[in-house]
Amino acid sequence: MALHSLVVLSLPYMDTQMGNELLAAAAPENCTGPVPATLQSWMALYRAVADRDASSIVTLAEDLLSDDQAEDMTRQRYLLAAAMLGRLSRDQSAEALRVWQEHGQGVDANLLTADLRLLVSLALSSDETMTASTR
Repeated sequence: MALHSLVVLSLPYMDTQMGNELLAAAAPENCTGPVPATLQSWMALYRAVADRDASSIVTLAEDLLSDDQAEDMTRQRYLLAAAMLGRLSRDQSAEALRVWQEHGQGVDANLLTADLRLLVSLALSSDETMTASTR
């Protein structure tokens, strides 16, 4: 959980190089011993976030959501936000809404953070705009 907290608080404010340096220092690739597949997936997601690679963020976040790999509500919200933001950045509002509908219903309304509320609102408004423009 400490690594996740560090990543969440740091990566948004770092450029790609600094973000990758932070991840390399926090979890060196030459660590001995096998690394569990789930941890490998999370590290790949963190690297994609550091690289600002929306396509990889979407794939990795949605895979982790589908595999139910969010160990707590904090990680669940992070995965939801990452997947939805990645979809929205690629002009895929309907897909962002699908992610919310499939995985966001388990988020307690009292714990719904401002960033998730904003992402849902953006996805809804973008989807409504696209629907109106195709009429």
